[in-house]
Amino acid sequence: MHKPEIRKIILPSLQSEDLGNAICCYRPSRLDGPNISIVEKNQKVIAHNYGHETFGWSLAPGSAKYIVDLLVNQAERWELQKDTPIALIGAGALGLYTAYYLQKRGYTHITIIAEHFDHITSCYAGALFIPPLETAVASIDPAVLSGITIDSYWFYKTIACKAHSDFKEGAKLLPAYFKNEMANYEPLVHRQIIQPPQPVIVDFNNGVTRALVAYDESLFIDVAVMLSNLYDFLKQQPNITFELRKITLFNDIHEKFIFNCSGLGAIALNDDHDMVSTQGHLIMLNNQIPANLNYILSIPMGEGKTAAGQLVQYLFEFYPKHLKHTDSHSVGAVGGTIIKGATKATPNKELFPIILRHARAFFYGGV
Repeated sequence: MHKPEIRKIILPSLQSEDLGNAICCYRPSRLDGPNISIVEKNQKVIAHNYGHETFGWSLAPGSAKYIVDLLVNQAERWELQKDTPIALIGAGALGLYTAYYLQKRGYTHITIIAEHFDHITSCYAGALFIPPLETAVASIDPAVLSGITIDSYWFYKTIACKAHSDFKEGAKLLPAYFKNEMANYEPLVHRQIIQPPQPVIVDFNNGVTRALVAYDESLFIDVAVMLSNLYDFLKQQPNITFELRKITLFNDIHEKFIFNCSGLGAIALNDDHDMVSTQGHLIMLNNQIPANLNYILSIPMGEGKTAAGQLVQYLFEFYPKHLKHTDSHSVGAVGGTIIKGATKATPNKELFPIILRHARAFFYGGV
């Protein structure tokens, strides 16, 4: 047996003066997985693409491509022409990717409608590319999920390798470290899309080492850059318009063809009672050296209860996240939490000190 490779990594600074924004966000989740389907309702054709929870960014390109292809492959049945007006609800990752693939398929009359175009949930994701387990997304056929996952991975890897025709930034190939091998990655390993995991000893250069498992072809999605790139690309297209408006009924839209990427808005808009809000917490960092932080950590830290009595799943996560409109040294985020059913009525702000305690304990000993 070969001894595990020893890898030295430089820690982020977690001094009080280096702590930035404490962020609480709300992910759109469905109890049995995303709704990626097409329905006819009140003489409209509605293509749903929402409810991806923590896997939104990971699956967004593949999900968007899948739902666009699903509609386009039935274009004759629906009497859908290239110049047919199409409305798209939602300007998060799912909405913008869906608009991108519609444009790439040659549709020339697209209106993106959203209540907000800034400070949306997609801005605050991590975002480590990691596919869901099949058991977590029972709503999607396993073969379809596999295709969505692979399409998404190659989309981001092409960007990371500077080979994408439209986007040169927005994703990086980085090593990701976990406590154990991740079944989520197994389909990609099995198809030889990524290399198998490697046991390693991570040395933090402070007397603390951790035995972890490394996936060296993991992808970090720089969501601030990727969102900006998607907006810029779409705004340059003469066939795409943006409309700031809250949609509460599909009948408020004149177009026959609608893509519904409304996230949590689907609770009311689509009367979807399988939708719930999943709350997450993370802390942004300041005064860092970006070149030292090109790695990802994701370690389970057990469960607990919030002060409001809600079940919380703790993760110690670190990734080199950067928010738009912050300086180049404001890099890095530590998290996080998963609290299904939590809303803005219960922000659970008491969890931020716990997140920080987990981070310091993992880096400096105690866990």
